[in-house]
Amino acid sequence: MLALADWADFPENPEARVEVVDGVLVPSPRPMWFHLRSVTRLAFLLDEQLCPEMSAGAEAELLLCESPLTIRVPDVVVYEARRPECEAVRVCRCGY
Repeated sequence: MLALADWADFPENPEARVEVVDGVLVPSPRPMWFHLRSVTRLAFLLDEQLCPEMSAGAEAELLLCESPLTIRVPDVVVYEARRPECEAVRVCRCGY
C-alpha cells in the first residue's frame, strides 16, 4: 500500500496520468490533444462564470483520503481561489 510520503517522492510523469486508489497506483495514458483542448475550454468557461472567490482549473491532483491513500486527477476542478498551499505542492486536500 502506497503512503502519502511515498507519493510525494514520486516524480511527475509527463507520459501518463497516475492516480492512487485505495493505496494502489493506477496509471493511465495521457488524454489525446482534442480531449485536452475540450478540458481547457471547459475550465476557462467555468472560471469565467464563477465568483471571484472561486476558480476552475484542469488536471489537479486531489488528495481525497490519506488511509487508504486515494488521489484522483479529474479533468476539471472548481476550488477556492485563495488556496496557496495547493500551488506550492502537488497534492491538495479536498475540503469536503
